[in-house]
Amino acid sequence: MIRIWYKGKMEKEFAAHEDIVRGFTEVPHLNAFASISNDEIVKMWSLDGTHLMDYVGHKGFVFACDTLETGEIVTAGDDCCVKIWDAGLCKQTIQMPRTIWSLSHNKLGDLIVGSEDKNIRTFTKSFVRRDEGPDCT
Repeated sequence: MIRIWYKGKMEKEFAAHEDIVRGFTEVPHLNAFASISNDEIVKMWSLDGTHLMDYVGHKGFVFACDTLETGEIVTAGDDCCVKIWDAGLCKQTIQMPRTIWSLSHNKLGDLIVGSEDKNIRTFTKSFVRRDEGPDCT
């Protein structure tokens, strides 16, 4: 269930997903929010709770989500994939070695991912700050 509150009063309650709701992220440029769930679906909602769109593509529980400054939605979870979405379409999938439990972004626009293998990884679009190590081809 998702409940929308305003000034201490519940305005709306609705069944949003077929399974546990794991989290949400505000999507300011759309005046909306996205919710994630064990049902493998990312759902976009208007601030009044109107369902706008489903983002389908994960093959396991979705544990983490964030909204980048570009307006892209980033999700990750049990399928060991980080997915970057734009306008409802998956524009990039980053395969990881283990389940992803958390993700965020920093002020530089880098994506920070924490996974079950006890590592935190940073992904950047910046050529200046990228890693040139042996694992980075």
